[in-house]
Amino acid sequence: MQCLSSQRNVLIMMLGTVLWLLSATWASASTSPFPTLPLATIPLISVQYGAPQILFVLDNSQSMDGNLAGAIMTGSGTVSTSVCTEPDGWWGCQNTTTKSVNAHTSSPSDFTVPSGFVPPVTGGSPGTREPYTSDSNGTLVDNSPSRLNVAKAAIEQAYRQWNGVMDFGLMDYGVQGTPSLYTTWVYDMSGPDGFTFGDSSTAPNGLEALPNPCYYANTQSTNACGQIHTFFENQGVSGSFSDPYLYIQASSDAPDINDVLYASGGLSTNFITYNGPSPADPYTSYNLQDYNNGNISESYSSSTSGYGGFSTSPTNAGYVPYSPQVWYSERGFGYDNNVTNAGHLVVPIATSNADASDFATALAPETNNPASGEIKADAVNATMAGTLQSAYDYLTGVSLGSNGNRYPTLPVSSCNGKKYVILVTDGLPTVGINGTLWPPLGSAAAAGYGVTATFHKNGSVKSTNDHALTDTITAITDLANQGIKTYVVGLGAGVDPSKDPAAAATLKAMAVAGGTQDYIPAKTPAALSQALTTILQAIEAQQSTTGVSLNSSSETGANLVYQASYITKLWTGNLKAESLSSILSGSASPTVQWQASGSLPAGTLTANSLQNGATPNVFTWNPSASSTGTSNGNGLGEPFVWADLSPTQQNELETGYTALPEAQQQVFGSSAAYGQAIMQWMLNGNTSGGIFRSPASLLADIVNSTPLYVGAPDSGNLSPSYQAFATDHAGRTPMVYVGANGGMLYGFNADTGTPVFSFVPSGGIYARLSALPQIGYTHQFYVNGSPSEASIQTSSGQWESVLAGGLDSGGQSIYALNVTNPTAFTASDVLWNFTSPDLGDTYSQPQITEVDVNGTPTWVALFGSGYNSPAGYPYLFIVNAATGDLIQSVNLCASIPADEAAQDCNTRYPDGLSTPALATNGSGLIASTVYVGDLQGNLWRINLQQLLNPSQGTNPASDSGTGTPPTVSVLYHATTTNSSGTVVPAPITTQPLVTPAPSGAPAGNMVFFGTGELLTTQNLTNTNVQSVYGILDTGTGKTITQSQLQKRGIMGATTASGQNIIVASSNQATDIDWADQDGWYMPLTGSGLPVGLRVITHLDLNLNRLIFSIYAPNVATCGGSGQSYLMILNYLQGRSFGQPQFYAGSHFTDPLTSNGKNAMGASLGHQYAGSPTQTGNHLLVPLGNGRIKSLSLPSPSVAPFGWRSLL
Repeated sequence: MQCLSSQRNVLIMMLGTVLWLLSATWASASTSPFPTLPLATIPLISVQYGAPQILFVLDNSQSMDGNLAGAIMTGSGTVSTSVCTEPDGWWGCQNTTTKSVNAHTSSPSDFTVPSGFVPPVTGGSPGTREPYTSDSNGTLVDNSPSRLNVAKAAIEQAYRQWNGVMDFGLMDYGVQGTPSLYTTWVYDMSGPDGFTFGDSSTAPNGLEALPNPCYYANTQSTNACGQIHTFFENQGVSGSFSDPYLYIQASSDAPDINDVLYASGGLSTNFITYNGPSPADPYTSYNLQDYNNGNISESYSSSTSGYGGFSTSPTNAGYVPYSPQVWYSERGFGYDNNVTNAGHLVVPIATSNADASDFATALAPETNNPASGEIKADAVNATMAGTLQSAYDYLTGVSLGSNGNRYPTLPVSSCNGKKYVILVTDGLPTVGINGTLWPPLGSAAAAGYGVTATFHKNGSVKSTNDHALTDTITAITDLANQGIKTYVVGLGAGVDPSKDPAAAATLKAMAVAGGTQDYIPAKTPAALSQALTTILQAIEAQQSTTGVSLNSSSETGANLVYQASYITKLWTGNLKAESLSSILSGSASPTVQWQASGSLPAGTLTANSLQNGATPNVFTWNPSASSTGTSNGNGLGEPFVWADLSPTQQNELETGYTALPEAQQQVFGSSAAYGQAIMQWMLNGNTSGGIFRSPASLLADIVNSTPLYVGAPDSGNLSPSYQAFATDHAGRTPMVYVGANGGMLYGFNADTGTPVFSFVPSGGIYARLSALPQIGYTHQFYVNGSPSEASIQTSSGQWESVLAGGLDSGGQSIYALNVTNPTAFTASDVLWNFTSPDLGDTYSQPQITEVDVNGTPTWVALFGSGYNSPAGYPYLFIVNAATGDLIQSVNLCASIPADEAAQDCNTRYPDGLSTPALATNGSGLIASTVYVGDLQGNLWRINLQQLLNPSQGTNPASDSGTGTPPTVSVLYHATTTNSSGTVVPAPITTQPLVTPAPSGAPAGNMVFFGTGELLTTQNLTNTNVQSVYGILDTGTGKTITQSQLQKRGIMGATTASGQNIIVASSNQATDIDWADQDGWYMPLTGSGLPVGLRVITHLDLNLNRLIFSIYAPNVATCGGSGQSYLMILNYLQGRSFGQPQFYAGSHFTDPLTSNGKNAMGASLGHQYAGSPTQTGNHLLVPLGNGRIKSLSLPSPSVAPFGWRSLL
């Protein structure tokens, strides 16, 4: 007897005719006597942790008003003064007007928008000109690319993207009292001989050239420039009006100064201080203690505007001007407040969207209204140590902090997440915990006052006299000792490692103390956004051992391994093509040929990948379009564009529009435009101005959909017509197909990763597509099923390559595509999209095969009903593979005698079919028998030959083994005992494995299957004992009982090298007596093994080896991962081999044994392990840690395995 393989390239079958039912009393599709299975909406192999609690600490020192290069431009473009329009004498004036001045020097009105930055008030694309300052009903709003605006935008983006996945709070440096508004002046320092002017932009040696603020000012008759002109005339210096350039020593806009003068007003728009400085040099006249106590100042006795004595003190950067002359030019507005040396909790950490409005308020751009609620750059010093001490107090639950602040309690859940601090700063700590002031390391002030630091090779502080730094390190270390990591992001030129290595070393030391190894420098807005994304992804990965998870199986082709993965909570996915040779070599970092998402190499799926003019290379099924030959007489493949959708599909996409705020409705203008925006979001992630969430990747999570490689047609069929077909398409583009939970099946070029086309199925998908882009998105499954492919012959004799797939819990349909010529795929290649009232969530991978229908070979797609169908019964569906026409749907429970159905179809439990397996009758490749499991532990056997050829005679009832066997029967009914001692079904949720009975056993099929379920959250804590079975079916139609099987016992053991293995515990030596026994079974329980072991992935055969993985979820409420084992058994006897199969060494050395027993299983660690995939003489096992384990399979079949660990 010959059996069809369950692998990708199997031939597949079709069926027809109608199965006779025993009675007509079964429930209709509208009512179900079975309970509903509460299917999970997230992958249950993911570790269950609470949301991480993240406190952003945002530097709000005054320098944060500076742009990334250092210049503080807040309020620029708003400087105005009274300008004389009718002079009376040299400086007399009859009439004046108010107009902007300094527009071309200190206070320009607009800027060029840098890449990665969107001006918060006006918007604008990179390269366009936008105003520095916006006037909103008399309130000035900072629209500039300041460090504060850049940081706010990046934090807000991170909050919107990750909120609901993580819980966020916000803290800044505390200041004393209400923010104090000041006018700001940029200042320029003269060379040692004072200021000079010229007409060249190239300054004399040692000087810099700036636009002259008073150039041609005499035409405007401004008093300030007139006074400056008089000053220079008296000094014998010309050019103050006539020369375009001013030559200076340094500007406060420089990144190492990053300062402006803050004054209450009443000063001239331009003035110069002179007759100073006093003292001549602050570094020789003062000492470090003076700096610590804030006693540093420099003064000038004169100014051009007659202010008399003029004194300034060091900025947060430690700088104070002390050149012979200092020129001040008015710029805009800013804030100046003394600090409290403690953190200010701006937004307490809250769950989900509870603090969304508080974040929006705090992260709004700065205004000149002191009473508005946004964070302002008003802290005169950087109190990092005190602020991080406050973060410690808050995150560790100290209600009354060390600085006297009272903090609210953190959100509490049954499964609390880890805590983190993310510090975003443009500078270094400058205040010790006791309030003393310190110049930042690397600055001129630090050098002048002897403040230094040295660092170890790992970046930690070796020695320093900077107490602001040591106190900051202490606060960060205190956090780390409580398990709270601190991430550090350096923003702008002041902490650029190429410009200020001392600052870079200081921030790295802080990161090392925080347990995060190094700080992240961000020189651009895009770099800051990426930095936060990198950090949050790292945090997410720390939350779960399956933060990046490989899905249930791998696929190989053309020397590449195709592996899908997903990131939980972000719900992004990836598809990688990795070098097979690098995986087999044991590399911990296999060579990535291409990947759909990510970088290094860059992801191939981009916003423009599937665009093809007005019509993208994305297709769908319109069930209302006119067509013939389809399952319902209607339906047609269409481009995925609005006009080609059915009215029902359009209405479903419009869901949620009327619930939007009116302002957001106005953005779209209509519900139809809203629906179209959702379609665009699916293709390119367009957020519609921030209304939709910003996806971290265009490819959504790929959880259960196994990648399918489809190359040239194989040459297994020897018919002339097929051979001609194979020859014609031998050079077609190899493809990889995979379903994702963003609503689409994707087809990628297998060699390059280029997306070729995608498909949006119908049948339950559209009703939930509108949920995908929502900011508060809660994960759901969409296209979560694995596709199959085979070459079929249509009724016209034409050969086609057909791909068919289901949705798992994503919906209630099975689809089929013609992928004969994938690079020329059109809407007409969407063959059918099958739905039925008796079809549930399609947890059944279609099997494409050829069957005999009343003597006519016919290609069909054969699949089970899945779970939660309206009627609840286990149905087997057989549809024409080319047209989707229903040939047969069989209610299996209605096809057996009533007394058997009462036991095997118990309405106390949910029911439904998983993926079927096929076998031939030995006369060719025509499928004759189907084996399929259900949720009630039934392993069904369906005789296709009888079912589809009723003229040959059928028998609907079981008999004693004589005469014609029944068409439908239960080969085995698997049960187990629950914790209460009640016998309950042992569900079969994976595809059985079928092979001809080997020599030594009676003729028939050996059918292998395992029991176990991981579909609902209740399954996580279910510890019912599950089993693996090897049962001989001799074709009589009898139901085999457990007493007819040989039991095999197992137990856990540990080798001398510490490897956890599984060995036999009992009944190992006894051979099966085939005269009285019909196979074997192995309960997955024993001493030394975790409870709850089960089979949730497919089994495989390698000659006489039965290979599979078993998995036990962690029964703890929070944290931890499950545990997996790889099993290798003698498939005929269900026991270990006489020769060792597992080795500690890679060259078959150090066999894994315990007390003389060979291992039949080996631990894969505390993680999920998927189905083993064979490639040549190797096994590939995808693991939950994102890697693939490679094992060698040497010949002959009884030879041992080589065990290569990639953990």
